[in-house]
Amino acid sequence: MEEIDNSIKQKLAYKPMTPYGFDVVILTENEALPNGFTDIKPAANIERPVFDEISQNWSSASKSVIPQPQPSSEQLAINQLGLQVAALAAKIEGSGNNV
Repeated sequence: MEEIDNSIKQKLAYKPMTPYGFDVVILTENEALPNGFTDIKPAANIERPVFDEISQNWSSASKSVIPQPQPSSEQLAINQLGLQVAALAAKIEGSGNNV
């Protein structure tokens, strides 16, 4: 088992993601922050963390920025088939025919 060297001081860096969230990397104490990263830690109680470059603060993004999943082509085809079946059923019921 590999021994951990605790003499190397480390720090965390946070990279804001779009539309919200962040990645974390561990840097050595003397290592410079990579471009696009900050050493400002987001608060644990922020649900949708977003970083403001100007104010240098983390805040919670509005719920409107949550991307909505797009239906797959298979789901669209199933939905279309369901509409066709419903239209056919309505047509049969309207004609008075018993099937």
